[in-house]
Amino acid sequence: MSTTWNSGACETNGASVHYLRTGGAHPPVVLLHGLMGSGACWTPLARALEDEFDVVMPDARGHGGSSAPPHGYGYEVFESDVAAQHRRALGLQKSDLVAQARARHPQRSSEIIELQAEARLRTCMSAFDVLTPPNPEYRDVVSAIDVPSLLVIGDSPVVTLEMATELRSLNSRVRIEQVEKAGHGLPFEQPERLGEVVMSFLREVISS
Repeated sequence: MSTTWNSGACETNGASVHYLRTGGAHPPVVLLHGLMGSGACWTPLARALEDEFDVVMPDARGHGGSSAPPHGYGYEVFESDVAAQHRRALGLQKSDLVAQARARHPQRSSEIIELQAEARLRTCMSAFDVLTPPNPEYRDVVSAIDVPSLLVIGDSPVVTLEMATELRSLNSRVRIEQVEKAGHGLPFEQPERLGEVVMSFLREVISS
């Protein structure tokens, strides 16, 4: 990451939220990472946006440098297999996680593999409560969005083009872009292409 970026923390809802920020007198853009990630994992995309946007990358509670309060993650019913896998991963050394990730994702850069390994080791088990039912009905969530939205998908079966097309049919403000040769980890496998797509969308939103 750039040496000119700054980091800090803010107190909100009983938690200390750590963030990384590119800074500058630009319109702000907030990037929210997923489970077992951190704000720093957005580094490749932030580099693509920082000349025109002040990119803010917070660590979610229980992740990265943010605090890990005992509650506030989701519904407490049972842990998924993903949580069990993470518990085992927490018993490994960073070097072991890096080696495993390089074997699984040889196309990813060494930088992002290191960042993801660090993020995983700093993700608390309570964060996995977000995976437990009941989950919100995603069709209702998408239908209620009242701002321009960009859905970028890869080749992953997690979100197929058919699924994305259905979501667009529920809300005309949703735009779909597909990036080839990228799985569910699209920001880590095709960061340059993702940067181009996101930059184009943000420029259009600001100018409209």
